[in-house]
Parts: sequence; structure tokens; C-alpha cells
Amino acid sequence: QPPSVNSFIASPSVIDSGQTARLSWNESGNLSTVRITSSGGDTNTYNLPPGQRFLDVRPSSTSTYTVTVTSNDCSAQTASQALTVTIGACPTITSPFSATPSNIIRGASSTLQWGISNAAQVLLDGTPVSTTGSRVVSPNVTTTYRLSAVSGNGSCDVDQFITVNVAACPTPQ
Repeated sequence: QPPSVNSFIASPSVIDSGQTARLSWNESGNLSTVRITSSGGDTNTYNLPPGQRFLDVRPSSTSTYTVTVTSNDCSAQTASQALTVTIGACPTITSPFSATPSNIIRGASSTLQWGISNAAQVLLDGTPVSTTGSRVVSPNVTTTYRLSAVSGNGSCDVDQFITVNVAACPTPQ
């Protein structure tokens, strides 16, 4: 009977650089070898014992994996399946987080501006905002604002901070 391999999956199939994906599959019995070859960011060959049915990988860039099983009879028949593990892009700063002006008198306002690409979510002090935008703020005291660009899988988030300095009103002369 020819060997078979099926249900070859990667979990998750999209990861950030440096993260791990688990490859898993089902295979028939009576196998002599199980081999996973890869191309792309991972160029290794993995020889596994029949019956293990999983492999954890950490490719540096998008990689294609092929699992090939070989029967343990004289015909040495093979079966294979392939899949791709994709490396998601990390957030990129397209316009630095800024405050204009960064020094104000109490009661005045400052405009925060930012630009981010490749982010799953952008947060200003924990509140979701668009990837590119601005917000007018009027703090009563010196305040530091945090802009967080969250990556798809959370391993390469980018945080930026900006402080708006607030001075008391000048004393009338």
C-alpha cells in the first residue's frame, strides 16, 4: 500500500520574524523516513522519526516546507505535501510621532501627529487611532503621550513617546 501524508498545516501560518510556527500532519503507517525540506528563509532539511507528526520552525523570512514520507517496503514509494509559513511585516514609522508646539502655556493646545505602516493596530495612550493622523491636546500639566504600533502577532511592536511641556500662565506685570 502506498504511503500517505495529509492535513499538513502550520499553526500559525503567519508569524512575525523570530516567532515559532508548529508544522503538523497525519501520515500512514509502515514508513521508513519522514523528511521536511524547506526553501526561502529556512533552507534546512529535517529528518524526523515516523510517528512524530510535528516540527516547530522559526524561519527568518517567508518559507515553503514540504513533508515527504517514504514507505518501508522495497518499492520505497513516497508521498508529499507542501505549505508556506509567511513572515508578516513589522510596523514601520512613516512619520515620527511629534507634538507641535511641544512647549505650551496652560490652557493652550498642541497638535500630536504620527504616521505608521504595516501595523495591525495603532494606539494613542491605549486608545485605537488611525495609522496616520493627528490629535489636538490641551493638557493642564506636562504630559507624555505614548503611540504604540502593534504588529500582527505582537512580537515586533513599536512604541514612540512625546512630551508636551506645560508652563503656568505668566504672572501679569
